[in-house]
Amino acid sequence: MTWRHYVLLVVLFGFTLVLAGRVVYLATTDKEFLQKEGDARSIRNEAIGAQRGVIRDRWGEALAISTPAYNVVVDPSVKVPDPTAIRALATLLQLDAAQISQKLQNRKRQYVVLKQRITWDEAQSLREKRFDGVKLETVYRRYYPAGEVTAHVVGFSGLGSRNPQDKRPEGEEVALEVGLEGIEMAFDDKLRALPGRKTVLRDRKGQNVRDLEYVRAPKHGEDLTLSIDLRLQYLAYRELKAAVAGHNAASASLVMLDVKTGDILALVNQPSYNPNEGAPRESAGMRNLAITDALEPGSTAKPFAALAGLESGRYTAMSEFDTSPGYVRVVDKTVRDPVDYRLLTLTGVLQKSSQVGIVKLTLGLERESVYDVLKRAGVGELVNSGRPNQSAGSISPGGLKSVVFKVQSEK
Repeated sequence: MTWRHYVLLVVLFGFTLVLAGRVVYLATTDKEFLQKEGDARSIRNEAIGAQRGVIRDRWGEALAISTPAYNVVVDPSVKVPDPTAIRALATLLQLDAAQISQKLQNRKRQYVVLKQRITWDEAQSLREKRFDGVKLETVYRRYYPAGEVTAHVVGFSGLGSRNPQDKRPEGEEVALEVGLEGIEMAFDDKLRALPGRKTVLRDRKGQNVRDLEYVRAPKHGEDLTLSIDLRLQYLAYRELKAAVAGHNAASASLVMLDVKTGDILALVNQPSYNPNEGAPRESAGMRNLAITDALEPGSTAKPFAALAGLESGRYTAMSEFDTSPGYVRVVDKTVRDPVDYRLLTLTGVLQKSSQVGIVKLTLGLERESVYDVLKRAGVGELVNSGRPNQSAGSISPGGLKSVVFKVQSEK
């Protein structure tokens, strides 16, 4: 029994010497390997949030701002929640527990997003539960204080393009928030933010211990000030919505301008949508009718015809036109007034918006007189509003019909 005891001691002592020798060898000769393995388990690259530029009205009122939100992320290579925690996490985030488990199966992955852009209240609940291995990554989401009132002006943004300069550990390019509609899309190059990057040291639970290095500083988006007056925008939207409801109309638009500068003070459409809820299911609500649709000018062409008459020298403000019996025949078209206005001056023709009076004035002018006035006024040209998908309109020197009726070429 004594010799067996000594043999066992010699064997254990020999194993101890071998292990000690291996430790000394790794610490002195192959320490770079140990450092590399340690860094692979504790050092990570992390994003530094950047805010998209703020959009404001002419008085500084915010129309689009970026508010803090949180991505729920897990690093499976460091720590994965146990099955009980996964079920509780799925209930809290309103996700499927089986799908969460499947996402976390690959233990070589270093970055898995369970849910994007959760609210502050949801983030607080997660903090209180303290799930091991679950981390909250601060990001930003767009908020539109005026909602549907400014939807067709401001538009909305969302996760779209990828940034080739910034990649996840698995090689996936990081998605950036880009403008998808309205001013958000038209001035995306100025408003867009580029997140920064930093290297951090994490503990065995996946929590940050300290920042090691700042790789790239975040680039915040530039702020943008519009000519829109939010007070007038609210009034215009309220009145337009009431008018559409009162007349049971399918759609309507209202544009309010500063007559001295040409600035757009209000631009609203019906139907509209709430950009805080994302793109509407029905595309009709997204169309900015005032910008995208080409409409017949109707009676708005009459002042231009009157101006052409005054420029010709043949008419003055007091020139008289006999509109009896309330209609006039031009080629194959009968033009009517709602009532017989009888004798009207040029001023009265504009006040009453008399179709017959304008037709008689125009017949006394050169063929392209009114067309020339319209072209000099910029009718048919693209309005530089800064909004995407603008329609330039169409006008041709086609004679009387092009001026009074549809602003189209006479065939």
